Amino acid sequence: MREKAPAYVTCFCVPNKSGIKNFEYLNGRLSQWRGYSEDAGYAIEFDTSLLNQLLVCEATKDGDAKHRYMHGSLSAVAYYSELDKIEFHRDNDEDDTTEQLKIKMQELVSMFYAGKTDRKKQKDNVFMNQYMSKIGECAARIKHYGFHEENEVRIIAFASSKKHLEGIRAHNSAEIVSAPENIHYRTSDNAPYIILFKEDQCKTIFKKAVKGVIVGPGEDQERRIVKIRMLLTQHGYDDAVYVRSSNIPYLT
Repeated sequence: MREKAPAYVTCFCVPNKSGIKNFEYLNGRLSQWRGYSEDAGYAIEFDTSLLNQLLVCEATKDGDAKHRYMHGSLSAVAYYSELDKIEFHRDNDEDDTTEQLKIKMQELVSMFYAGKTDRKKQKDNVFMNQYMSKIGECAARIKHYGFHEENEVRIIAFASSKKHLEGIRAHNSAEIVSAPENIHYRTSDNAPYIILFKEDQCKTIFKKAVKGVIVGPGEDQERRIVKIRMLLTQHGYDDAVYVRSSNIPYLT
């Protein structure tokens, strides 16, 4: 029986910057406040380019591979329609999500035929794990069109299986540790989760990646702004990180 390696996904909502006076970008999306902030919430804005740097940082230490994931990426979600299962949709016409996904599928087909014609590859655990991780990556990026308003991007991390790590260690002299190192469990529903970017060099990039915090609709927004600013200062974030309140008149 083939060993299963867990996959972990975290999701982000991309705001629409083309609306009237950038309203959604400045104030957040009402459906997200309604869906995810029962007791008044907060939205954190990240620099996407630095999130990609963080993923590189997560997989390296002083230039050598430290954590080994079968796959790790920051990827846009493609939304499919029940009426047309071939075409994928994004709110941003300039987004190349569909093309990226097509390339991944082509790579998948090429790998399938390479394994089919090469029996040695069929028996190679590293090859098969890479093949399965590509299937998982494509599957993790597809969502029903009914959710398209979220305009979602995801960090996808597939932990390495024991056999995959054994194959890498046999051909690599660098220190390779299991990824993820520790699995935690959420108290509300016992769902497993992992903590990324724990290395000191990753923490430095993470602080730069945080651009600002929007205090969600609700009561006592001014008091909550002061609390968030104190929290940011306590953890070493500079004044360049903005803190502002959402002007959407919605009470949770």
